[in-house]
Amino acid sequence: MYSKEFAEYRLRLTELERDRQVKVIRATRDSVGLTDRHFADLIHMNRDGAMVFSGWVSSRLRLRDGQ
Repeated sequence: MYSKEFAEYRLRLTELERDRQVKVIRATRDSVGLTDRHFADLIHMNRDGAMVFSGWVSSRLRLRDGQ
């Protein structure tokens, strides 16, 4: 679903990293450990989802790897 749009989005992130010399932390539901129960709707996380995501971001920042 929306594969063309996501390909464009990933390209723009890559350009942003290159042009501004920053690291974009990329996350997927699977890599973060989010499931449907972590979302209030298709886009917005609920409190539990926010806690899981926050913990994941914190660990990535501590590792400084962005992966």
